[in-house]
Order: sequence, then structure tokens, then C-alpha cells
Amino acid sequence: QTFVMEARTGAADAVVQVKLTIFDASFARSAESVITVTVLPSLSPVVTVSSNIPSTGIFNNNRELQLTGTVAFPAQFNGTAVWSVDDTSNFNFATAVMSPTSMTFLPSSTLQSNSIYLVIAANTLPDRSTLMFSLTAHMPQAGLQTVASVSVAVNAPPLLGTFVVTPANGTEIVDTFQFLAEQWFDSDLPLLYQFAYVSSSR
Repeated sequence: QTFVMEARTGAADAVVQVKLTIFDASFARSAESVITVTVLPSLSPVVTVSSNIPSTGIFNNNRELQLTGTVAFPAQFNGTAVWSVDDTSNFNFATAVMSPTSMTFLPSSTLQSNSIYLVIAANTLPDRSTLMFSLTAHMPQAGLQTVASVSVAVNAPPLLGTFVVTPANGTEIVDTFQFLAEQWFDSDLPLLYQFAYVSSSR
């Protein structure tokens, strides 16, 4: 389904929340999502951000995070575009980034779309974190700016549970050993278990 909402003249700086609620056939279960729409002045730069995050919404830390931003400034206006992240308490943005974090664009006689990329090195995002990466386009002449953001939920190995082998000692072929793994947890279900052994013989 597509929902179209037009901003009327004079609606600049208005903030609107749009909520989508989905029900199952029996109306017994539902899910909802809310987005906030901020109406910008007509001269504001246009900014979009896309990423290589899979459709599951969960990003594996062993991959490079690649963000693609597009910035369009009105004709005859120059501007800057800057990448940022909302939380650096457990994430060193300066050392993890592998691409320029800012660019300056000169005025053009026509509206042009410019691309700016952000690459974050593999194995630098903190496990089980959710980070908000933003691209801010600023036009100093008009004093206007636009921000586009993408949320990155970082995956992690399952939380440790218990692993018990019974009996702890025994004789091969004669005794039956039971391998029991319990209380391992991860938000990505189902969990898959693989049992193996290491032989001390050479």
C-alpha cells in the first residue's frame, strides 16, 4: 500500500507523525510502525541515505558497512555534507571510518544530485548496539540544513548458556554420553546447534 501526503503552502517546519498498523486476518495480532515527517522550507537541500544492511535489519559486524548518501542543493547555492553518528561511547568513529566524512559542493546553474559515501571498517561496530548514522547537508547562504539518517542494529553471537556432558568420564563404545546445551539466547531465532569433539590422540 502507498500513502501519499502533500505539504501545503505555509507548512514549513510542521511536524507530523504517521502511524501504520497491520492486523492479521482475525484481528487478534497487530504490529505498528511510526514515522515522523518534518516539512522543510522549499529551498532546503534534499538528502537521502541508503545502506547495504540486509532486509532482516540486522547487520553482521564482520562486514564493511557501506552507506550511500545523495545531496541536492538548489541552483546557485553552495553547501556542505557531513556524516556523523549519534553514539561514540563504545564506538570510535574516527578510526573506524574508511572514507571522507565531509564534502563541500560548489554552486551550480541547475539542481544537481551529488553522491557522498561512508564506509565503516569490518569488526569495528560494537556488538548488540544500535547506532544512528546521519548525513547533514547545510547551505550557509540560506541558513538551511537537512538531515537524513539510517539506523544500524549490529548482530552478535548468542549469549552463553550451559553445556554439560554426562558422564564426565567414560569408556568409548561402552558408555553412552549425553551432550546437553541449555539457555543459550539470541534474538535471531531459531538457534542452530552443532556438536563436535576433539581427539587428544595423534
